[in-house]
Amino acid sequence: MTGQSHHIYWQSLEEPGFEHLHIVCGDSGIEATGFILRKLGDLHLRNRYEMVLSADWQFRSLSLGSSESGGEAKPRRLQLSRDDAGNWSREGQTLPELAGCCDVDIQITPFTNSLPIGRLKLAPGESAEVDMVYLPFPALMPQRHRQRYRCLAADRYLFEAPDSGFSAELPLDRHGLVLDYPTLFQRSWPR
Repeated sequence: MTGQSHHIYWQSLEEPGFEHLHIVCGDSGIEATGFILRKLGDLHLRNRYEMVLSADWQFRSLSLGSSESGGEAKPRRLQLSRDDAGNWSREGQTLPELAGCCDVDIQITPFTNSLPIGRLKLAPGESAEVDMVYLPFPALMPQRHRQRYRCLAADRYLFEAPDSGFSAELPLDRHGLVLDYPTLFQRSWPR
């Protein structure tokens, strides 16, 4: 794919960890490849994901590979896709329990918070609630998760998880990608 190419690095603030994201945005769509090294409790995770989105930030597919050391080391693979009618599937098996979900939220990356922000394109003062497909680590079992996004300014959103009461103010870079995620992630480069 040709288009604007960006490299981004984040550092985990909870436990040791880093992510390198390469994202290419073009007229035909968006391709994102992320590499994540992360300590999570007693586990040491190595993850690679490839995500395809339409040019207007509609989720299309995710391929995620995860391996861990510590505890029981089991490499895991996950293939998720969403068709134009909004039907989700995992490795080709339909997931009717995820009907109505629009985006994916991978627990250990701030990138996926950029998906609903880019797709919704809210004006300052506007907000929207969305059902996400949440992927917790290390289980990688897709779950429905309700989230709310409120546009505070062109470069700032308020993220809320109504079920847990968690919220965070998310600053964005000039491309609309999350810069920092308070207490969880900090952009290392570019600032």
